[in-house]
Amino acid sequence: MKTPPSPACSAKSSPSTPAANAPLPKPSTKCTLPGCSYRANVRIYGGGYDDIADADVIVIAATHIWPHGEVPADRQALLGNNAAIIRQIMGDISRVTRDAVLVFITNPLDTVVYIAATEFGYPKEKIIGTGCVLDSSRLRFLLATAATASTPKP
Repeated sequence: MKTPPSPACSAKSSPSTPAANAPLPKPSTKCTLPGCSYRANVRIYGGGYDDIADADVIVIAATHIWPHGEVPADRQALLGNNAAIIRQIMGDISRVTRDAVLVFITNPLDTVVYIAATEFGYPKEKIIGTGCVLDSSRLRFLLATAATASTPKP
């Protein structure tokens, strides 16, 4: 089964139209939406890999969906499934671009970034892994939502 692309924060003005016979992925923006609150020109949408060919930044938030939401407590236990998913995604991204900065927020983060940086010939200086900024912006978003306040500008 082919893994659809993850949601991407992109400054593209409009998404390109997917091929008529291409299935549309159903990405979730719940993971990345709070992190994109730092930018005013962000558009998040589901599309195909051809849509990211001219992207400046691609955010990869992909993971195996565990039955009943039972995610292993040890993040390293995620590797068995997530390594295959990341290899599929990196293969597909590498076919359409090697220019975009890739931002990974997939666990186990260090191992996923290592796979991306060493197995696909993608420029290493364009591969980033992050967790702290995203986690902080999620908390900020949830607190503002709970307090029915707007998220403050940085």
